[in-house]
Amino acid sequence: MMALPHLPHEHIPGAFQQLKDRCPPDERLATQTNYIARPWINHKHRKPESWSTFRRFLRTNNDCECEGWYNHLNSELPHDHPNMNILIPLLHQEAEKLERTVELVCQQIVHRHRRRETKSKQAAIENLWGRYSAGELSTFKFLKKCSCSKKREHAEEAG
Repeated sequence: MMALPHLPHEHIPGAFQQLKDRCPPDERLATQTNYIARPWINHKHRKPESWSTFRRFLRTNNDCECEGWYNHLNSELPHDHPNMNILIPLLHQEAEKLERTVELVCQQIVHRHRRRETKSKQAAIENLWGRYSAGELSTFKFLKKCSCSKKREHAEEAG
């Protein structure tokens, strides 16, 4: 079920229902599937099209939710908990840099830096997306391959 976001949004509800139907009768599994269904599959404001990652670039903590920028900003500060006289000029400099960076990105002069590991993961998922779109993989084979790659990632991170 954790690989469902990799499917096209229109395939997610059907795949979720098929996975749910395959579950053996177990109260804990029913609780878990209901927990997923309510806020993610059947919610009227948070539909699968808003969280499907199909054909989207993989995101990392460094480029998600401004964590990379936050780390950069902290490295520019002379010490923790700066006063306003230090913080405001630094934020002003960052705002000016942002305008220049947006221009360069729009002109395709600056490109996003991605680690080799992230590029490799992106290539693997793109390969699976292509095979799935071409009909070479069934929904369940696709989900299984995605979940196996997630297990490998976690094992590599842990070991």
